[in-house]
Amino acid sequence: MPRSLGYLRSLRNEQIIAEYFGQKTVREIALKYNTTEQNVYKIVARGYDPLVGAQTDMFKL
Repeated sequence: MPRSLGYLRSLRNEQIIAEYFGQKTVREIALKYNTTEQNVYKIVARGYDPLVGAQTDMFKL
């Protein structure tokens, strides 16, 4: 079970990025995740760094 809302958000962002590069339209992604198209672009521009997630999980032990 995930320990925090931040963890769930990072998983959602990772899925959004994967779908964006999987050739789904931004509009489809925004509707699926109940967000705006502008937020999808921001999430994709920020990218995903798996080491950041791993580092934050280390301190939750």
